[in-house]
Amino acid sequence: MAEPERLDARDAAIKRSETTLIASASRWMQEALAGWVDDDHGKVSVHAPHAVELLGKAALWRESPTLLLPLANGAEASLFILAQKPDLAATGLRTIGLATVLARLEKLLGALPLNPKQRSRMADTRNGALHVGTQDQTRHVLTDAITVCSLLLPRIDQTARAFYGPHVDLAEGLVQERRTAVEHRVATKRARAQKVFGNLESSLEENEFEEVTTSRQASAEDDLVPSNFFAEHALDQDCPVCAFTGRLFGDVDVDHELEYEQMPDGDIVPILASDYFSISFIPKAFACNVCKLELADREELQAGGLETDPQDVQGYQLGYNFDPADYIDERYAEVV
Repeated sequence: MAEPERLDARDAAIKRSETTLIASASRWMQEALAGWVDDDHGKVSVHAPHAVELLGKAALWRESPTLLLPLANGAEASLFILAQKPDLAATGLRTIGLATVLARLEKLLGALPLNPKQRSRMADTRNGALHVGTQDQTRHVLTDAITVCSLLLPRIDQTARAFYGPHVDLAEGLVQERRTAVEHRVATKRARAQKVFGNLESSLEENEFEEVTTSRQASAEDDLVPSNFFAEHALDQDCPVCAFTGRLFGDVDVDHELEYEQMPDGDIVPILASDYFSISFIPKAFACNVCKLELADREELQAGGLETDPQDVQGYQLGYNFDPADYIDERYAEVV
């Protein structure tokens, strides 16, 4: 077979697999929305997370089919299928589950509009570890699923109307209700923080107030650690309530041009091509040690008026112990 024909067959298989993932995700989401209309909580809890998994796989597949590879023993055959002849219909192909799909989407897109509790609830519901029984629980799972799907649709050139079909108005209405709920929640958090700050300011003399606020800012690094907010790092960030320095929590992504070198034993290893690194900080949460405001996820950050898009940063901003070369080595080690 001629080379162009092989390429055409490969491209056709890739496109066919993506189309299948999107169509299946759409079908399951429409089934979930129909279940919501029929008050069938079991149907919603099964189909909505499944739709997210499939649409998430479609987004990862478009970026690179190998992003669906499980990092586990026994995945060698799947690696060669995904790297050489990507086709979801291939015999013996194994791919990742929902929890890993969400983790890789976050690496690809930045912070998702789900906090760790919401992500765990969706993944546990998908694999049957969590039973969804009440209307409130079902609504949470469904709106979380719609929110993620709506984020992914533009990336794979799909419209909401095509994806949600006859239930598009219901889907958009549920998302709007969720946004309103987030805005109300953040407004309450801001009011409480303002009260804390107001009480602090009114109960202390000026010099005492300055001493307390300075002390709280200085101890923030010890009091507010990234791991408590399911994040890797933190940056200084002015608080939207009290204007003192708080902490913006998030993860980082480091880009660097790699070259590959064959070692004497035959192994091929990556080497750094230069000393230049591009570091992005992906915001996920915020906390202030002065007024005690906490914003728990990307949606709350947006409602609170803080930046959620990835930010270009310098290594020293992440701490003088942060080494981008070490970060890349660790990330590469995880992949292989």
